[in-house]
Amino acid sequence: EKFRSWNHAYLSYVDIEEYLKTKDTILVPMASTEQHGPHLPLYTDTITAIEISERISEHIGVLHTPPLWAGYSPQHMYGVGQGRGTVTLRASTLLNLMNDVARSLIHHGFNRIIFINGHGSNTKVVDPVLRKLRYETGALISFVKPFMERYTGVLEGLMENPPEETPGWHSSELETSQDLAWNPDLVRMERAVDTRAHTPAFLPDAFRKNDGMPDTEFEGYQYFPFPMDHHEFVENGIIGNPMRATAEKGEEAFRRYSEHVARGILELEKVPVDVHTREFIDRIEANRTATSYSRVTANIEGPSEEAVAAKVLERPEAAGLQGPTVGRVYSPDGRQLYAVTVVVEKATLGAVVDHLRSIGGTTVTVSA
Repeated sequence: EKFRSWNHAYLSYVDIEEYLKTKDTILVPMASTEQHGPHLPLYTDTITAIEISERISEHIGVLHTPPLWAGYSPQHMYGVGQGRGTVTLRASTLLNLMNDVARSLIHHGFNRIIFINGHGSNTKVVDPVLRKLRYETGALISFVKPFMERYTGVLEGLMENPPEETPGWHSSELETSQDLAWNPDLVRMERAVDTRAHTPAFLPDAFRKNDGMPDTEFEGYQYFPFPMDHHEFVENGIIGNPMRATAEKGEEAFRRYSEHVARGILELEKVPVDVHTREFIDRIEANRTATSYSRVTANIEGPSEEAVAAKVLERPEAAGLQGPTVGRVYSPDGRQLYAVTVVVEKATLGAVVDHLRSIGGTTVTVSA
């Protein structure tokens, strides 16, 4: 029976428990709230992430979370007091947010975390947290980016703008079309302007720039990226020609993206996933952990989780904050290995590491 909503925040824990009996996938839409020129809402990138996630959920019956509506957008701040409205997160804040959301979901029993990203600049900073989540938990972690920029992909033949009018860029034909499809009342086409990006004034004339990528062209090649702010190469926030946008194009773009990603997720649901560390131990205050505690991990061979935990607890200090977290890990040589994680006081760190090694612990690692 279909749930009353595919948004997990609209459900009770009874519904979540029921869902997890048969499925372990959840989508996390994420994007930004940033200026999108004079005619589009600040929510534009998040609209993309929400709409595509909701369509995927309806199409293949998977849950999604509420959106992470702020992202990495330092280049969209413009001048102090100008009122552009952008809300940007520092890279460390965004990564911590993604980590804590995903670790919470893994804690509850989800094994496949699919971030549906609608904001290009988030891709610049997310690799460390995607790897951290995969390495520390064993969960399947994916970061999907269903938008255009320079890559036409599944939208081949849909946009009318020629390449020099950058149809896939900021507030141009595609984004304006998608917003028209989502809610035409939010789009102010009377303010739309056909605008081209230009080379920032701080660069010499030998360099050229014509879209929103951080790289520039020199002698016909693109080997020089620079940390540019948006206002340095386009004053009004629009990169391209939004005048050919239609709601019909936006609807078709949403359909193509969502159906393509849905098919990919169905394939990802076929592969086995072994989460070896599920408990979200670091949900305690980060500053306390950073100053007083360390996380220790090791692989230990044993007949069962209980037997391995008992060996670890032979030394009382190894109980740490909440006792050891123990989970089965794959061993190519057929051994029955378990990943053990403990969070211990730094004063006892050396003794705990020695103890884990003495009971057969391998690949012992320590992190703050």
